[in-house]
Amino acid sequence: DKTGTLTEGKMTMVNLWSANVAYDVDGKGFDPTVGGFKRTGTNTDGAQDLGVKSSLLAALLCSNTTLSKVKDPETGEEKWEPKGNSSEAPIVVAARK
Repeated sequence: DKTGTLTEGKMTMVNLWSANVAYDVDGKGFDPTVGGFKRTGTNTDGAQDLGVKSSLLAALLCSNTTLSKVKDPETGEEKWEPKGNSSEAPIVVAARK
């Protein structure tokens, strides 16, 4: 499940279903260092669950999108920027979390 398309011009993954378990994905934008995976309805970290890891690895291997840190020429700030298919960007970001 992806969201943020209209409000920010960016899609992010907010939910994941894998191995018969639902997960909430938090974080914002394309920064893979922010956020993580929690089993829905709990505070249990799901980032190391085999279902999460295998689902995201399979999705990442099917993706042509890359994610890199770039410097904004106007502000000088570093930011994460995807290159490639915009629909794949949330998957690549989630896989790097």
